[in-house]
Amino acid sequence: MPLNFRWSRFDELSTRDFYEIVKARESVFVVEQQCAYQEVDELDPLAWHLPGHGSRETGRLYSSAGAG
Repeated sequence: MPLNFRWSRFDELSTRDFYEIVKARESVFVVEQQCAYQEVDELDPLAWHLPGHGSRETGRLYSSAGAG
């Protein structure tokens, strides 16, 4: 299965896309790395998201200079 990445703003993500992003982030950061903290935060609506369609790869980029 090919892996496709596409940068998206929060408002451009579907409910399913955001669910898959949060699921992957929690699996890696909370479960595998045992970092028990709130994964979804106030930066998500301000960040660029890079979901990897066809895998569990995902990323998030936030810059305070780009906020607003």
